[in-house]
Amino acid sequence: MNGGRILGFGNSQAGTSTLRDRHLYMLNDGQLIFGTHKTTLNYLWSPKSYNDGNRHYVVVEFDPAAGMRMYVDSVLVASNGSVNTADIYNGWWRLGADNLNGWPQRPSSNGLATDFDEFVLYGGLLSGGQMRQQMTSE
Repeated sequence: MNGGRILGFGNSQAGTSTLRDRHLYMLNDGQLIFGTHKTTLNYLWSPKSYNDGNRHYVVVEFDPAAGMRMYVDSVLVASNGSVNTADIYNGWWRLGADNLNGWPQRPSSNGLATDFDEFVLYGGLLSGGQMRQQMTSE
């Protein structure tokens, strides 16, 4: 499976965004990247690959006080506590394809060719227990 964008925030409701931030995408080798962009790119990179044919539960957090964190299957796989800025503009959360130009290790596709089970956007941070409950609630 080739990589591609899973979700992110962009300034275009349809078509290609010129402003894009808070991206989660998969590299061609199956590793995950989550990042923000203010004046520079800040991103987390999963050490493992997840294009193994199994379903995975991914949680990414951006908290100006605590930084960025990425969890896969309720396990913290990457974090950076010093990132406290992201771009601010009017836009839309977009699931699937959008512009990935300029992001590290850009995959061969702007969208990930897969089925998404669900996408949830929370206004606050989840505890470990809440993540595990969400992951096993089906």
